[in-house]
Amino acid sequence: MTNHWVDFKNSDVILIMGSNPASNHPVSWKWIQEAVNTRNAKIICVDPRFTQSASKAHLYAPLRSGTDIAFLGGMIKYILDNNLYFEEYVRNYTNASFLVNPAFKMPGDNKGVFSGLTNGKYEKDTWSYQTDGAGVIRKDPTMEHPNCVFQLLKKHYSRYTPEIVSKICGTPVEKLIEVYKLYGSTGKPDRAGVDQVPRQHRPADEVACPLLLDLLGQTSGQRLFDAIGTRLESGLQLPAPTYAYYCPGGAGRYVQGAQGYDFTVVYGQVFMDHGEHTGVFAGALLKNGAAT
Repeated sequence: MTNHWVDFKNSDVILIMGSNPASNHPVSWKWIQEAVNTRNAKIICVDPRFTQSASKAHLYAPLRSGTDIAFLGGMIKYILDNNLYFEEYVRNYTNASFLVNPAFKMPGDNKGVFSGLTNGKYEKDTWSYQTDGAGVIRKDPTMEHPNCVFQLLKKHYSRYTPEIVSKICGTPVEKLIEVYKLYGSTGKPDRAGVDQVPRQHRPADEVACPLLLDLLGQTSGQRLFDAIGTRLESGLQLPAPTYAYYCPGGAGRYVQGAQGYDFTVVYGQVFMDHGEHTGVFAGALLKNGAAT
């Protein structure tokens, strides 16, 4: 979350994943506990370890280290498949209804990479919306057109079945469904859900967490097309470009102050706090052209 910790007290469901606030953030835990005491809020803890936070959670789900993205991908699919998303918000306040260029291809239809990859660099002519003669983006208010952002999103996350996620994460299918159902219950005007998931060191979480918040109407400000891993123009107050580069071939635009850089990730995930690539997720960051 980016607002003050005091706002935890207004939550109905709190998802703790990759952090241990009961031990490490006692000030935040004060407000989490207040939500439990005054609103009967439920705490979900997803962690490889049974931490102090897990011991106080209403629902604990273990998973293998490093598999949180698959876990969250399964949650996105469950929310979409079971119509738990806040439909009015998604239709009117995200880009879900926007029509994408039909020439754009996603990894599932293009040998694991997005359309336009040539010699390790993306040509982005297909990465666009459809427009009318006046240059206005075309929309489908029903969100049923196969090229609208919402349908592309469903297609992209269709691979994250409970069985596949369980195989990757080691979490029992029944436990996955229990977590997904509880957190998905916040996709209503009178329900508030919040996540406490650290993102600076696992930038892939910057894809799934804001996307979940948007689907449930929790106002993250995310564009769903960005979350597919395709297009990014952002002035986010984070140390590196986010949303796109967790995917092989992810690309976008990094804006820092008055300077902007196009970037492409050739493969894997890049840790860019210091502009370097590291570890088993090593990748390559290409800055194309001068600062703008």
